Parts: sequence; structure tokens; C-alpha cells
Amino acid sequence: MKIKLRVVGAFFGASPGVGQNVTTDKFSGTKGEVILDLPDGAVVTVADVMKKASADAAAGLIPNVSVFNYGPTNPLPGQFLQDITIVYTKLPPKVTGTGSGPYVLKLVDSAVGLTSHELQYYHFRESGSDYIQLNKDNVTKTFSEPPETPLVDGDSIVWRQVTILFNVNGNPRDLMFALASTGKASRKGNDKTMSPL
Repeated sequence: MKIKLRVVGAFFGASPGVGQNVTTDKFSGTKGEVILDLPDGAVVTVADVMKKASADAAAGLIPNVSVFNYGPTNPLPGQFLQDITIVYTKLPPKVTGTGSGPYVLKLVDSAVGLTSHELQYYHFRESGSDYIQLNKDNVTKTFSEPPETPLVDGDSIVWRQVTILFNVNGNPRDLMFALASTGKASRKGNDKTMSPL
């Protein structure tokens, strides 16, 4: 079965030039999808998809990508993805990055404990001319477990890094400006009283 893989924010599988759909574009495909061949009929995890991408990059099967690594490479049950590293020999056209070389996304907690930069995946399936997301609750499965809905031919896995707030990180002044932009804040003289929402 063929599974599409994309890493948002690192140009992987999202732009012409980093994919295997070779058409009239000499650099690469029109959609830039990275398409991976996995065993038909097997129960496939997202870790299996990542392992195949790593092997294909090492074998030179993904144009302009020399390395696709991730960690942990052999995840234990319940273990989350910690990092993704992609090394380009040449970036795709019209990309505003600084050039070839390594692009790294990492799970990182902030020094003050307010935020965490997590790596999350989304499982999509084509439905007519649209895509539907099949894993609505992204925190229920780690990438070492099969997704809630089994992967089938033509499905897509999309990784992205998201920032999660653990606690309040603003102050009353930030709130005042935010509410003022929506017309919900009022000032009475020198008093900075907020109007009820």
C-alpha cells in the first residue's frame, strides 16, 4: 500500500521538489508528496511509516533528501516522538528557508515550564475532492501504536510541531489590548476597567 508522508514546517512532502510524483517538473512532482510503499494487508503504525521514510532517504529514493531521521527509532509502547531531522541536498523551488542542510523539529519544554513544543501527527484520508481527519483525538495514540483507524492505501500522515500552554502566560495588560481590538474593553478616565463580555 502507498502512504503519503508530510512534515509541516520542514518542507518535507509539501512542496514541489521534495517528493516522488515526477511529472513534467524536472525537479520533482507537482504536489511534492513523499509516497512510501508499505506491505499490503499489514497492521501499520506511524513508526513503520517513519522507518520506511528513513530507509528510502538513505537509499536515495526521495529526491533532494539525503537523511530522514527521527527518535526514538524503536519506540516503546506509549513513547512519543522526540525529534525529526531532515537533511536536504537542495531545497525545493520557492521555499524561503536558508538552504540545504539539516532541518530539525524537537519536543522541547520551555525553561520556565509555561509551554511545550510537541510533535503531533494527523491521519488523513481522501474523501471525494476533500480530505477527512481520522484521528480526532490526537493525544490518544503514540506513533508506536496503530492509529485509531487503520492505515489503508492512499492515506496521509502529516506531522507538525505545536505549542501547548500549561498555564496562563499573559498579564492584564495583554488582556486589555486583546479585548480592545474586539471592542470589548473600555476605559473610564485613568481607570483600566474591562467591560463585561
